[in-house]
Amino acid sequence: MQLTTETNSGLTLDQLQSNPFEERGQEYGSPDDDKKLHVRFYMHPIEQTAESIRAGRRVFADTEYVEIMIPGDKQTVIRRQVFDMDRKRFPQQYARFKQGLADQTIGTPLSELTFISAAKVKEYEFFNIRTVEQLSATADGSKAAQAMMGFNQDKQKADAFLSAATGLAPVNELRAKIDERDLLIDTMQRQISEMNAKLEKSIKPSSAK
Repeated sequence: MQLTTETNSGLTLDQLQSNPFEERGQEYGSPDDDKKLHVRFYMHPIEQTAESIRAGRRVFADTEYVEIMIPGDKQTVIRRQVFDMDRKRFPQQYARFKQGLADQTIGTPLSELTFISAAKVKEYEFFNIRTVEQLSATADGSKAAQAMMGFNQDKQKADAFLSAATGLAPVNELRAKIDERDLLIDTMQRQISEMNAKLEKSIKPSSAK
């Protein structure tokens, strides 16, 4: 006769060890596609049925939840309890959530674009479009594309902005390394000058009175 051990969570050890959600990890899109999603982690109170029955009152526990939205599609929103695969799938957003940051958006904010007004930035936020990357990834047939005036032009400019940024990335990296080197040289020269001044002062004979 096979014995089944039930854990405090109400699941058997066999059920916990054969987590079906871990096996479905390959069904999701590529990391590049995931970067275009609007993802937010937050705490949500969940009623604990067994504890509520034992206590004779409703008992809740704060539980990690995730909200996943597709840019440009206001209707498609996923809100559910967080699984370990979510933490691995969206590590940057989860890290920001654990740091207590409410804004977990990863990317270049639309407010950085000079060709999009502050009012239009707010309009795009209604469609879950908050970054240049999300605007570039929004489908031409989305509700945002149908509702937003000048959407196609904005998207084309966003594509151009990202292409230019990608092309300049090696140059910016090299410039940053040069600036870091120059700062190091300046610091070393200042330290050498200070050491020489102290050395001269220490070996200089005191004047006779």
